[in-house]
Amino acid sequence: MSSVRNLGSYVREFRINAKLTQGELAKMVAISEETLSAIERNKRPITQSVLAALLTALKIEPTQARAFTNLYSNPQLPDYDEPIPHEMSALEAISTPAFYQDVRTWRVTAANAAARQAVPGLGPGNTIVEWLLLDPVSREVIVEWEQFAHNFVYSLKVMPTGFMAQDVYESIIRACSRAPGWHDMWNNQPENLGAMRFLTHIDPITRATRQYHITSFTLQFPRSGWWLWMVSPVVGEDDSSEPLGDG
Repeated sequence: MSSVRNLGSYVREFRINAKLTQGELAKMVAISEETLSAIERNKRPITQSVLAALLTALKIEPTQARAFTNLYSNPQLPDYDEPIPHEMSALEAISTPAFYQDVRTWRVTAANAAARQAVPGLGPGNTIVEWLLLDPVSREVIVEWEQFAHNFVYSLKVMPTGFMAQDVYESIIRACSRAPGWHDMWNNQPENLGAMRFLTHIDPITRATRQYHITSFTLQFPRSGWWLWMVSPVVGEDDSSEPLGDG
């Protein structure tokens, strides 16, 4: 039976956010309180079936739960550092902002032309959390900046042990801890912890605003391992593309 290690900190945070005791959650998923305690302390791996039950009990929506389970149960780690021309051609063919991210380090390895224009500074070598906290441009182009920044910082705090190399993890924290508001974001759980599916973007040139969906993929060919992140316009009733006033 396959299992997932080092997810206990996430389970604990989601449980606390749901205002459940260990005993209450353990009863909901038919495991002992001792087992849940060991899981939350990363002393016991979680079977796929128990993780699925936990995420359901914690009211994590099905699509997010599946993505969460797949991401941490079977990560495909690349053994290379830069995209090849084939991969770059595919990235540049995407008309909306998109970039590759290294699973091992969270660092962006390449951004397409649309991303370079829409989110200046979020390029190779940078991480999203560092860009959010250290680059003033991020506040100017993302309406929900505070919500995004808080979620990324707190996700870094509760990241499963061993998912990122310790030296990389410590380097990101050292850099970001200089940012105003870091300690509040680090020490206080966001109201809505978890992946964000939408953002409202402000065009850095025209100042027009538009809502976008956020989507992630894992590359399979020609090589596997990169995360591909992209945004696509929300269309229909929720579509909004209006200039943002100076006030």
